[in-house]
Amino acid sequence: MKARIGSREGRFLYSRRLGIVAPVFGNLHNHHLRRYTLRSRRKVDAQWKLFAWVHNVQKLEDKAP
Repeated sequence: MKARIGSREGRFLYSRRLGIVAPVFGNLHNHHLRRYTLRSRRKVDAQWKLFAWVHNVQKLEDKAP
């Protein structure tokens, strides 16, 4: 892994990941969404989609005039 990240392409891909994925999880964590409160794969999937929906709505709200 060290060699993959240490390469020029690896550093580029890793830097993109930090700007795309990490902020989403950080935002969810800041809104106290640290664990799932439901059981079963179907319910957890629905809860994750709700978290993602809320995140996207907040992003849209921030950009609204």
